[in-house]
Amino acid sequence: STDNILSKINNLIESVKQKYGYKRDDFLKIIHVVDMDGAFCNNAIVKKDIEGVRYYLDRIETKYPDYLIKKHTQKAEILSKLYSSGRINGVSYRIYFNSCNLEHVLYQELKNFTDEEKQILSDDFAERYEGKVDEFIEFISDPILAVPGTYQKTWDYIEKDRNSLNRHSNMHLIFE
Repeated sequence: STDNILSKINNLIESVKQKYGYKRDDFLKIIHVVDMDGAFCNNAIVKKDIEGVRYYLDRIETKYPDYLIKKHTQKAEILSKLYSSGRINGVSYRIYFNSCNLEHVLYQELKNFTDEEKQILSDDFAERYEGKVDEFIEFISDPILAVPGTYQKTWDYIEKDRNSLNRHSNMHLIFE
């Protein structure tokens, strides 16, 4: 919830510090990458007698729209709190997005992948850009994907209309 999200992330930081013997000064910045999953598109949710959730560029289909609206509302509130926080426990913090999800950004595929398929795609992508940082930055900075503007402007953009269903990312800002 918005009430405990910062403490949850802080607890993760503390567990990493304990596990590896890090101190707060050892952290330069926390970079958090999330999928949007259409979180700002409650008005695009359509009731359909299907299993699970299906994402499209213009709508989201589900058997249980009320549940999904509640889930999206909570996610949107949490994301808003996180992107405006700037610091967690004294450590610089930024959250970056892939829309609708990572597979959509990396492979231009908007479908429900299994966990196994996601792992295979992630491994393939990592291998493609292994040792090729400049090529990765060029890919993630392509105007087809990269939302232009400042960090705040990219979040303003993704919250509007159905942009959190479209193929966008602000991960290019990590490298500026």
